[in-house]
Amino acid sequence: MASLENAELLRYVRSELRPARVLALIAGVVIGAVILALAGFSGSREPSGHINQLAYWQFLHAAIFIAASIVLVLWTLISSAHALVGERTQRTFDFWRATRLSAATLLLGKLFGPSLGAWLQYAAALPLLLITGALAHFRLAAVLASYAIIALWTVAVDMLALCVSARAKDGRKAQLL
Repeated sequence: MASLENAELLRYVRSELRPARVLALIAGVVIGAVILALAGFSGSREPSGHINQLAYWQFLHAAIFIAASIVLVLWTLISSAHALVGERTQRTFDFWRATRLSAATLLLGKLFGPSLGAWLQYAAALPLLLITGALAHFRLAAVLASYAIIALWTVAVDMLALCVSARAKDGRKAQLL
């Protein structure tokens, strides 16, 4: 319920999670998974021409996991690097100083708000990872733990990018840092 009270995060939810954008992100995840699945067929053929199913599902699981993780980390990094710099360039940063919102509320809003699309694509990949992980004979706990580790690492990188964004004077410097 706290997220519904967070005006900063709610602003991003309204702008970033419009139905058309959500549908496009989910469709992009599915299309990407289909492309990776097709690419996996060629890599998992045995000399006899048969498909090694276990190798195929392991490849597909790894490919989806790596792709979703890279997109999440890069998207959140870029979004956070520009979050506070964007407030300065749009001359809305001073409104933060006058707001009644707490520092924690503002931090959560800026931490997760600009990168909501990235988190949505990461969440949309989870069912695919669970299915491919089961077919690849991976333990469910291992699949979920690796997923959570990437999410936590992304939050840490995201916080670092926000710190850089707070110190940078323009968007190019924030991105370079």
